[in-house]
Amino acid sequence: MLRHRLLLRPLNRPVSIRAKDDDTHPLVADGQHFPSVALSIPFADKTLTFLASYDDRRRLVFDLLAPCERCGAPVPTEEINSLEDLGDYLLQARDTLGGSPRLRTSPAHAAGCLARGD
Repeated sequence: MLRHRLLLRPLNRPVSIRAKDDDTHPLVADGQHFPSVALSIPFADKTLTFLASYDDRRRLVFDLLAPCERCGAPVPTEEINSLEDLGDYLLQARDTLGGSPRLRTSPAHAAGCLARGD
């Protein structure tokens, strides 16, 4: 799904996406906890990691994991659901980037981090 939303079609070689369980940000469904999935895409100068989870309307969403500006922990910082969103984030070209609604609820924040929504 991430490959489709970001239009990651191979030009000369396939775009690799690595997946692993993310136990830090569990999915909750019907009272049960399941691991979410972290998807990593390596680029020439860095690797971007996305958290695949569901929003409050049960739609699949992708959040870019990046260091929290306050505590430095890897947290969902920006919801990226299209190539346009990713381009805007990388270029910081659009002031309508709204951040991720899951930033304040991320359990990855350091204790006492002011970015948490406790």
